[in-house]
Amino acid sequence: MAYIPNTPIGTQIPAQMFTQFSDNFTELNTQYGSSGDHFEFTAAANNGKHKKSTYFAQAADPSTAATEAALYTKTLGALSELYMRRDSNGTIIQMTSRNPVVAAGLGASGQTFLPGGVEMKWGQLLVPGGGSASATFTLLGLTAFPNFGIIGFATAFNAPNQFNIVNVTQTAITIANSGGGAANCFWVALGA
Repeated sequence: MAYIPNTPIGTQIPAQMFTQFSDNFTELNTQYGSSGDHFEFTAAANNGKHKKSTYFAQAADPSTAATEAALYTKTLGALSELYMRRDSNGTIIQMTSRNPVVAAGLGASGQTFLPGGVEMKWGQLLVPGGGSASATFTLLGLTAFPNFGIIGFATAFNAPNQFNIVNVTQTAITIANSGGGAANCFWVALGA
């Protein structure tokens, strides 16, 4: 059985179209009522609501008119990623990340992606007293920032004011230690 659009047309008598009406409602219920994407239509509170939504990857970013936005997926590498496009063919915002790396434990290096394109990386670094050291992201198993580094933070539990950020680049964070001896610090870098 298949859905029959435009049923009834103006020249048909609805009373004689019972089978087509019934088939259409059965097909709609099959597609939308029991596919697992939607709440069952037995409770009024669930009408029009969904359990999940599934998107096919788009070949190109969809167009949007004024006062509408689009939520869609497209392929980035081998993965489907979620995107949003603002109204009037506006800004495209990537909502999910390419293969995030999550730290295995305290002091381990890691990275994550924030919707809108900002990336956050973190780790631990031994910095010599009175000197500086750099954490090169790719040497820690992380990726470089796609475009540039924005800002960084560094601290240690026992010496919170001892470390200063020298710079954050696309590929590394450099931290200075104003203390007299070598010390470990925990760092966070943001970039895009």
